[in-house]
Amino acid sequence: MFLFYFEFRLNAQQSKSDNVKSTIQEFFDAFLKQDTTNLKSMVTDKVILYAIATNKEEYRVLKENDFNKFLIPISNWVHLRLTVR
Repeated sequence: MFLFYFEFRLNAQQSKSDNVKSTIQEFFDAFLKQDTTNLKSMVTDKVILYAIATNKEEYRVLKENDFNKFLIPISNWVHLRLTVR
């Protein structure tokens, strides 16, 4: 009984990990394809993006960004080429 439970928990954890990896891969695939409709479908309506920036006083600050404003330049890219090494 213990062995079965342990194996089930291990498989469930692996499955969750695979699901997370798959979701991240799908997000970046949509990002590279400039598919803003698909990107919007992958997030909640209340998604908040954070960025670390440096203010005038040279302090690092956490800035909140609107996801829809993040999507605008993505949809306007003419061509994106990334090289993975």
